[in-house]
Amino acid sequence: MVFLSSMWLVVAVVFVSVRCNVIEYSVDEERAPVILGNVADDSNIELEAPPSVLSNMQYRFLSVGGSDENSYLSSFYIQNNTGTLSVKSKLDREALCLYKNTCVLSLRIGASSGAYFKQIDVQVTVLDINDNSPEFSKNSTSVPISEDSNINSTFPIISAHDKDIGLNSKLSYNLVPDSGVFALDVDDSGDRTQVSIRLKQKLNREAAAEYQIYVIASDGGNPLKTGRLIVNIKVGDINDNDPVFTQKNYNVTLMEDVAMDTVIVNVNATDSDEGKNAEINYEFSSLEASSSQFPFSINQQTGQISIVRKLNFAPGKAHQVGVRAYDNGYPSRSSLATVTFNVIDTNNHVPEIAISQLLDGKIPENSKKGTVLAYVAVTDRDIGLNAKVQCSIKTDGPFQIQKLIEDDSRGDNSFNVIVSGSLDRERQIEHVVTIECNDSGSPQRNQTSSFIIQVQDQNDNPPVFSHASYNATISENNRIGAVITKVTASDADEGINAQVYYFLEPRVANIFSVDPNTGLVKANVRLDRESNQTITFIVYARDGGSPKYTSSTVVRLTILDENDEFPTFRQPNYTFTIMEEESADTYIGTITAYDNDTNENGKITFAFASQYHRIDMPFTIFPYGEIRTKRPLNREVEDQYKFDVVATDKGVPSRNSSVTVYIKVIDINDNYPQFIYPTGNTTKKISHLSPKNSLVATIEAHDIDEGKNGDITYAIVRSTDVNLFHIDSFSGKIYLSRHIETADIKKYELYLSATDNGAEPKKTGARIVISVEYTETANQISEGIIGQNVLIAITIACVTVVLSLAIIVTIFLIRRVDTQRKHKGLPHQEADFQIAETLQLQGKKSCLTKDNPKHPTYEINHLPSSDVKKEVSFSMDDHRYDHRDSGIFMIAPEVSGGGNPLSTKYSAQLAQQMGHHHSPPISDPSRSSSPDTQHEELHRMASIRLHQKLLHSYNKPLVYHPDENRQLLLMKKGVEDTRSDGSGEVTTIDSGRGGSEEDIRRSSNGIMI
Repeated sequence: MVFLSSMWLVVAVVFVSVRCNVIEYSVDEERAPVILGNVADDSNIELEAPPSVLSNMQYRFLSVGGSDENSYLSSFYIQNNTGTLSVKSKLDREALCLYKNTCVLSLRIGASSGAYFKQIDVQVTVLDINDNSPEFSKNSTSVPISEDSNINSTFPIISAHDKDIGLNSKLSYNLVPDSGVFALDVDDSGDRTQVSIRLKQKLNREAAAEYQIYVIASDGGNPLKTGRLIVNIKVGDINDNDPVFTQKNYNVTLMEDVAMDTVIVNVNATDSDEGKNAEINYEFSSLEASSSQFPFSINQQTGQISIVRKLNFAPGKAHQVGVRAYDNGYPSRSSLATVTFNVIDTNNHVPEIAISQLLDGKIPENSKKGTVLAYVAVTDRDIGLNAKVQCSIKTDGPFQIQKLIEDDSRGDNSFNVIVSGSLDRERQIEHVVTIECNDSGSPQRNQTSSFIIQVQDQNDNPPVFSHASYNATISENNRIGAVITKVTASDADEGINAQVYYFLEPRVANIFSVDPNTGLVKANVRLDRESNQTITFIVYARDGGSPKYTSSTVVRLTILDENDEFPTFRQPNYTFTIMEEESADTYIGTITAYDNDTNENGKITFAFASQYHRIDMPFTIFPYGEIRTKRPLNREVEDQYKFDVVATDKGVPSRNSSVTVYIKVIDINDNYPQFIYPTGNTTKKISHLSPKNSLVATIEAHDIDEGKNGDITYAIVRSTDVNLFHIDSFSGKIYLSRHIETADIKKYELYLSATDNGAEPKKTGARIVISVEYTETANQISEGIIGQNVLIAITIACVTVVLSLAIIVTIFLIRRVDTQRKHKGLPHQEADFQIAETLQLQGKKSCLTKDNPKHPTYEINHLPSSDVKKEVSFSMDDHRYDHRDSGIFMIAPEVSGGGNPLSTKYSAQLAQQMGHHHSPPISDPSRSSSPDTQHEELHRMASIRLHQKLLHSYNKPLVYHPDENRQLLLMKKGVEDTRSDGSGEVTTIDSGRGGSEEDIRRSSNGIMI
């Protein structure tokens, strides 16, 4: 009583429910003592048994056998007389149900009183509390990272595991410290959580060769619990290829009794590197691999996985183990694969018999048939047929074993040993009842067990089916009246009491029928597997006695599939997109379909429609519906693809359906703009009279990309102008930025660019020359002609004035010489003169003359002493008619009497020179033939003739007598004063209208005066 009173403090944590005749309790782990409830009240036993029976009801645990029961049964306590069930010692959920989402402990309790017996099934759900911290399979791990690893590269590390369940095992991860160099990525989208270190910054091994960080795993419990993994990161040089498994998933099927050290699978990975970088080692990456009970080992060098301990996996279930392959490079690279083990049952367990005597081994001799003597629970830890058990009594006596229930999912069987006849204590006081149980495996295994019953002091029998349940199969679309199965029941009684009649439960009476005498079950309708894959119904057997006894059996009918369904696509059509120029084998999308049939009839493969088999499609479709590229796509060649995909099942004959697939190619900026104008050496001419903002030229370029990748922006990247031009960046039109000045009349080079607007813009350049040319107006032309005429007239007047002054000066000099001669008494006959000096009138210029260094200068050759020459030197701008004054000098030779040949000889020579120097220019045919040029030539010839007349009008010699020394000096050196009037130049300069080589020769050799 002290024990019970102490448990009332924690009764509130227990939850009770009754479902399907099974009482369900739930209780937190690690709590004791705890009252779970009263099985008598919760099973409503008072509704079944009269008070007289209830008063003597005894409750006790029934053994069902198996090692699992022994691990927890001792933690529970039941009061024999009240049926109160409690937990007397703490339950550890992780010890009882490790790696299970739910922890349900099954208890079987027998309530007996005299001939009354009731089996009470109890399921206790042990609820998880957060009593376990997250654990890593090891305290630290090393993660080598190459210094050339890209930002956002990830490196898998081991994940943590929490033995708790639910939120208590929901793990989150964080990185300590947060240096900004690394981050943590957690991918829990698959069956296993993958934790990876992600690189946030580029590493420099020379700056930092290693890092130590901590990965903290926190569960979702309250209070929160954490686990820590030390991650040592070593920065190394390049090992740029990961090991690649030949398979990402390995499926291994093995027998549960496989021998120790048997190699069951060999995982294999290859590495494209060389040397140590290509040497691969293998290890398990799963947490359970660190357990001492883990039954596998892996050869680190070869990848062979062997059995090293007896398998503790449940047969019939798949178990996954992660395998990590890492190379010996520095840093090491690794990859993961999954090995799935499918364990097949081998019937290596004998049935385990557990006998629970209900009457403490004693029975009255007047007991009726059916009095239950013992409860027999048979458990076979195999599965399937290997776990199906049949039991029988192997000793003589009025005893019978009766099957209670068979649970295929758990493989356990329940029997009652009952009195099947009359007992006579006087004939036999004690019976040894031997039970033999055989499973259905091959080879068959059996087990026997016995118990002793003492007769101390009758019971009718209901019909008993030969099987507690019947499993039958039939193909869908069956004919009406097809036989499904035959049920058979027998009655231990005799005569009419042993006659059995069969009938169905009302729910399925319109679907099936059963022959009341033979038990033959038939179908009344056509069955459709897609509507119902299995149908479970009850067949009853009733005997002919009075009162009548009825029993039942369950028929489980499985409807077999026929290929009567077409594959159905999940969308009416599929549209995918892909960027152009993506590499081959790029994933595009997956086509999905379903087939309501099963097995091979429901398995679907995908392929291109037959009309595309002869076409070189740029795509590949895999049988499971995944579409990938075979080569890079070019949007400019084809921007959309359309084709049909056929889904075919594997039935015989097969059925198929088709769907249309559209693949749109998305543009990338892979083309440069191309200039349409300008091209090559393009020159654009414009007038210097063009106004501001006038259009100069329109630049045009084209980009075959689309969208922003094809939009073009124009710019002038470099030019020789001074802010004279500007360009509209969108239209490409070039405009004048300001008015053109005289200094702007020349050629300009503009270097242009056409740039698209892609994310990574592409640019193309071009060059254009803009020539600004001078344009004359009509007023300027007419004013020029009038100005030329006025200029000629003024020039003639100026020349006349200059010649008049020269004559006056000459007369003055002659008279002065005569006066000196008279004073010295020298006779005229002795005047034998040499050329004394060349006189030049300097500083006098025509009133219309301007300094122009480009005017040609005509010079006189050195004169011989025997000739008397008069020479005229003058300059003229042929275009503007700007004239300089030229001095006219007469130089007298030695007087020999007679006439003076100066005027005649010199006039001829001067006419020859003038005619040569002022002959019409021949370098410009357009000017020589024009009326303006002819007009200018007439004026020029008139000026020459005026000079000739003035020279011929004077016949007297001009004699100039400087001192003797100077005269002799000049005779030796010649005339060296070659300076032109106001210019200082000594060479003939081209005025732009041409000149002969003789002119140049004379100007270089002559004396300029």
